[in-house]
Amino acid sequence: MQKKHFTISLFATFVVTFAIIACSDENPNTIPLDSSETSSSSNEENSSSSIKLPDPCPDSLICDTTYVDKKAYSFIYYSGPQKLDIVTASAADMSCFINENTFSCKLEESYRSTNSATNERIDKDYIAPPKIVIEADSLKHLKINIKRVDTTYINYGEQRLMDYIMPYIETPKLNVDELQAAMDTVTVEYHLLQYNEINSYYAGNAKYMSPYEFEEWTANGLPDWVHIDADSYTNWSGFCLDDLEYYCEDTYTTYYPSTLKQLKFQIYLMVSKPINDTTVTWTAYYKDLYGSRDSVEITTHFMMKQ
Repeated sequence: MQKKHFTISLFATFVVTFAIIACSDENPNTIPLDSSETSSSSNEENSSSSIKLPDPCPDSLICDTTYVDKKAYSFIYYSGPQKLDIVTASAADMSCFINENTFSCKLEESYRSTNSATNERIDKDYIAPPKIVIEADSLKHLKINIKRVDTTYINYGEQRLMDYIMPYIETPKLNVDELQAAMDTVTVEYHLLQYNEINSYYAGNAKYMSPYEFEEWTANGLPDWVHIDADSYTNWSGFCLDDLEYYCEDTYTTYYPSTLKQLKFQIYLMVSKPINDTTVTWTAYYKDLYGSRDSVEITTHFMMKQ
């Protein structure tokens, strides 16, 4: 699965249901460091999706209310040149190290799927919605769970802890000539596995290192027998079980602040029979540290080793 980029909308100070909503703002001036408008508009947004509780409790019901206090972190950061975004997440998903003048955070988002077409977010901070419980004496109790979220606004808003914003890091321009030269030729060699010709195979690869993240599933024009292996700025871990029923769980970890890394971009093939010499012109798609996307055309000659 390719990397996903997540920015998350503001939590209201008190919310009944917990939802994480994608939020992105094109104009940094709309995310002021000191403004009451940010929190008030967010409260309206969250309240519209909240469960409306009976107030006062209906005469026909006995309302049993449980309050659960949760914590969340929220901060702004540069997601591109002259562009600020907000990241807000529950402390169950994001941990932050905050000192006097700087801070850093680690965001972990988990998903589960019960078939190849679904990808459901795992809510680590789940609070059950209200439900009516009928007891033995036939009295109806309405069980209400209210989550109260205490959000720490790290670097924006009236209650911010500091004015520090993680700096924007410029990604060096991709050296297209070097990339095309590295991908120019793939030499396919014969491999004999444990002296067993039945398990022999033919394999070859070409690799290039850069601070750009190449997309594994979107390359256009490569033969079916050629695959891509590429590193990502977002760390991934996961597992799948396919015993009695299909189940997969994936966790994506993003670190703030982001730092430039040398990422691997590799095309490779592993086949059971020799291939014919083939020249292919294809398109690779890549993105920088902040997800800004571009493409490059590459010509690769696949040939058997003589």
